Amino acid sequence: MDRSISIDSSKLFRVGRKQYVKGISSEYPWETGLRKSYEEIWYLFHGEGSVRIDRGKWTSIRSGNLVWFPAEVFCEFRQNPEHPVGVNFFHFTADSRCGFPEVAQNNCILDVTDPSFIESLSRRIVELYWEVYHDRVVLGGEPPDSQRLPCPQFVRESDCVRKDLFLPQTMHLTVPRRTGCEVTKLAHSLFVSLVGEYLHLASKNDFIQDLGLQKFHRRLVDEMVAEIQERCSGTGVTIAELAESRGYSCDHLGRIFRKVMGCGIQTFLIKARVAKARQLLLESNLSVKEIAAKLGYSSPFYFSRQFKELCGLAPLAFREKHGPKGRQ
Repeated sequence: MDRSISIDSSKLFRVGRKQYVKGISSEYPWETGLRKSYEEIWYLFHGEGSVRIDRGKWTSIRSGNLVWFPAEVFCEFRQNPEHPVGVNFFHFTADSRCGFPEVAQNNCILDVTDPSFIESLSRRIVELYWEVYHDRVVLGGEPPDSQRLPCPQFVRESDCVRKDLFLPQTMHLTVPRRTGCEVTKLAHSLFVSLVGEYLHLASKNDFIQDLGLQKFHRRLVDEMVAEIQERCSGTGVTIAELAESRGYSCDHLGRIFRKVMGCGIQTFLIKARVAKARQLLLESNLSVKEIAAKLGYSSPFYFSRQFKELCGLAPLAFREKHGPKGRQ
């Protein structure tokens, strides 16, 4: 999906901050979940909880997450009452052609790479709308007009909070429908930037997850390679042992190993044994029969045949050519 489509057509109509109360486990205002007619973005600046989209699995959220609740989809939220959630929130409608719901459903919860920037950006948007109301209505005495000026909706705050420019408490601001004021234009531009940051992170999210999985698989295979090389003498190690010790099926572990190393585990086991045999042929006086037994081969003839298939020479011929006498 193309995520480069212009997002300037999004229509922001409410912003604010919510700070839930410690010890209250009810999910106000979503005690049973809601299906909303608009998009909603949260930035969590503290706390933790969980959300569920379209009655799917509950997914944990925490401070530093951006969460997108898509329109016309049943969304549920609950918080950890001992670590109540604080969010900067944004309600808006978007052009249905821009694919926002698909982005939200595929990447509902994002870890931001720079939490301080997103916190400052999301909070600044709310502050700017509050600043317009504060300067025009509180200080300037203009009558509130939802067509031109932000209209605050307070939730259990004292009157002194209403005069606080920096908005420390829970409140909602209804955004004016017309944004002729330069400050509201700036606020909307910052909101467009916030949505752009979300879409940018969402577009990279799958790649980042894949990259993280690749790194994990690389570490897993590196550990296996070290174990195989360490235990290639004697009875060695089996694929079943490698899989069981790591909690994988043999088939699944084999697919991971092949993806990282380019060969199957059994092939690598054989190569590790032969590599150890080369070392012993060059650095010891053990006979071919003794080396075969040391590496767990029941038959020195089978060992010699496998060695020749990989090295191009029989064990004794390899020793004669590459050993100390052969190099003279």
